[in-house]
Amino acid sequence: GKADDALVILKESIAMWRKGGSMHRRDVDDENVAEEFQQEFDVTFEFRFETAKLLLELDTTTDLAIQILDELLVERDTVVDVWYML
Repeated sequence: GKADDALVILKESIAMWRKGGSMHRRDVDDENVAEEFQQEFDVTFEFRFETAKLLLELDTTTDLAIQILDELLVERDTVVDVWYML
């Protein structure tokens, strides 16, 4: 249905702006992490957060959404909404 079509398009979008597809960085040193992520992504923190929310609504698995939320936590762990979504 329409939800399946939306999920396909959302994942295509993610593939365009998310380099490497699977970048789980929980083990990265916290120093200079924000700078790394600013160079890594061409989209804002808020855009990635909203994308993760859409994934949680549309996808039957939560793996990709959790990876994106984990990356957001590494970048900025003071945002309560990200913790709430996990």
